[in-house]
Amino acid sequence: MNTEMRKALGTLTDCQLLHVVSEIMSYNYQETYAEAHKQVHVEGDPWESWSHNFSLVKGSGNKLPVAVRNELEEAMDKFKDENRIKPKYFKAIHRANAYVNSTGQNGEPGYKRDGLFGSNAGTILKWMAWLWFAYFILGFIARCGGP
Repeated sequence: MNTEMRKALGTLTDCQLLHVVSEIMSYNYQETYAEAHKQVHVEGDPWESWSHNFSLVKGSGNKLPVAVRNELEEAMDKFKDENRIKPKYFKAIHRANAYVNSTGQNGEPGYKRDGLFGSNAGTILKWMAWLWFAYFILGFIARCGGP
């Protein structure tokens, strides 16, 4: 594995790595977890107990045995050689981290509120202003005896 790939994988938590490998292989998390353990002949915690702390958020979640983590990293290296790694596999991780990294109204972690109309408030308010302007012009023309 090259240093660039090792560095990139080093930024992923064990749960995030499990998520990405599952997405690429089209497995659910439990299948990927069991397969990785089977490949390295390591008996880890049962999925039911391990998955209780499963999280895609950076800095949280469970830890895998080192051999299992290495097996998942080797799988990612193989997927890279096969050109199977796509940005869409990382969307859930980015969403989870963005949710936690944004701040609420009182500075507490949580989803950042963008106002009454959500993140498109500027666009909606611009449309409302244009509609009000058109209503005003049409009303003015009607009062003045226009067409």
